[in-house]
Amino acid sequence: MEIKVRHRGDVTVLELRGRLSLGGGAAVVREDVRRELDAGRHRLLLEILQVDAIDSTGLGVLVACLTTARRLGGGLKLLHPSPRVADVLEITQADQLFEIFDDEDVAVRSFQQ
Repeated sequence: MEIKVRHRGDVTVLELRGRLSLGGGAAVVREDVRRELDAGRHRLLLEILQVDAIDSTGLGVLVACLTTARRLGGGLKLLHPSPRVADVLEITQADQLFEIFDDEDVAVRSFQQ
């Protein structure tokens, strides 16, 4: 799993690339999100267009990160889910938990509302 972190105002964008799974990066995502949250950056946008696979472990990490961010008064939103990831989110109904965006500017502005 490769993760690039950048900031748009008070929103942290994490660009994920690779597999979001037990053996393929779920732990790395959890650590990077935790590092951002510990640094006081509680508005997170995960760009997941380049995530080519997700399993139950990866989905669990996303839900846990969302829960922690909300508990800290922030949020975690998803941007550009790949078709494979979008299918998993829909099948598991996790798409009901997350705000999902196709436009980064709209996603960033949504944190201000």
